[in-house]
Amino acid sequence: MSQLWQLANAEARAARDPETFNIPSTRERYSLGVGDDAKLIFEVLPDPLSGNTGERMWVRIESVEVPGRYVGTLMNHPVVVTSLSHGAKVVFGAEHVADIDRDEDTQ
Repeated sequence: MSQLWQLANAEARAARDPETFNIPSTRERYSLGVGDDAKLIFEVLPDPLSGNTGERMWVRIESVEVPGRYVGTLMNHPVVVTSLSHGAKVVFGAEHVADIDRDEDTQ
């Protein structure tokens, strides 16, 4: 059986706890381009043995569907989210972006 996961809504987390959960501005999150990296939070059902509920991983943007909607490739080798692997395609929105590492050529 495949492990179930979902992307956390970083906007909602930041709104609940703005003092400790900082994310890039709305403008930055909606203006990502091909080659930029976005850090996303992948959540899984809690593992009863480890208590792990997810992990933060980088996704390199491969295409921009419309501003704020992206398709990317997972750059990390997941440890907690075992149903994903390095190179997996991930579809996500600006609301999921917890951090950004911009491609030097797109700045």
